[in-house]
Amino acid sequence: MKKIIAMTAAAVLALSVCACGKGSFGNSIDDQTGAVVFKAENAGKGSTVGALGGFKLEEGQGFVVDSKLEKGAAEVKLLDDSGNELFNIPISGEDTSLNGIASGDYSLGASITEDGTTGTITVVPVDEDVYNETGGDLEKTLAQMKAWHKAGTAEEAAKGAGFEGLTMPANDIELENGPSGTWTYKYEEGHVKASGFAGPASLTIDKAVYAGDGDPSGDETQYAKQWTREINGTEVNCYGNANDKAAKTVWVDGNYMYSIVARGQGGEFDTFGLSEADVTALVSAIK
Repeated sequence: MKKIIAMTAAAVLALSVCACGKGSFGNSIDDQTGAVVFKAENAGKGSTVGALGGFKLEEGQGFVVDSKLEKGAAEVKLLDDSGNELFNIPISGEDTSLNGIASGDYSLGASITEDGTTGTITVVPVDEDVYNETGGDLEKTLAQMKAWHKAGTAEEAAKGAGFEGLTMPANDIELENGPSGTWTYKYEEGHVKASGFAGPASLTIDKAVYAGDGDPSGDETQYAKQWTREINGTEVNCYGNANDKAAKTVWVDGNYMYSIVARGQGGEFDTFGLSEADVTALVSAIK
């Protein structure tokens, strides 16, 4: 990641630098994204940076650990508010990983495990759906997250985006995997994104101004299968990795384009999809 903003006086994470000889190890925070950056310069083994709360994960967020170590090794720890260790992640070289945990307030700590360690380790909260839709591109994920504004209702989101309205599926609409609902909303100019569920699967619904082409979901996944259906006189494009299981659905209606992205849990993440009946029910309900 490029240039995380330096720590401000308002940052709640405590800066604790341990220098060994001419080396140093410290951290800083980006107030806009909540990213914590640990920076090592020829740091000695045993150098530590302690954190006192302030690492917040909201509903639907995980945290990405992005390492750019030129040499050496370290470990990053995630702690709960009682100081219990929840994650201990070994770090070396260059790597980026997404880690899932319940929303809440946490603390971060890091330590050097090899003499001479040099480089940076960035730990940042991310919207898991956005991260997966961008194919794990952290720069694109953070850019999208910065552009969005939260809304409490579909009406607020539509107004913020400049739409006349947004109609969502009823919370009790029955799909094959169970009822859908618990929608959360965010918007930018000309675009609304709603996140919810269908049984144990997650659903993301997008509505955006149609500009002649494009896919409002932001999902860059390469699917094995693609097919087209007609629903209520509208051509609907479906994508998935299994027959008649739509992981992504895209269509245009008047001045707007829409999408639905469905994600299963665990081992069904790549194979889950909506049935033909579910696609019909959802497309018919979204305006």
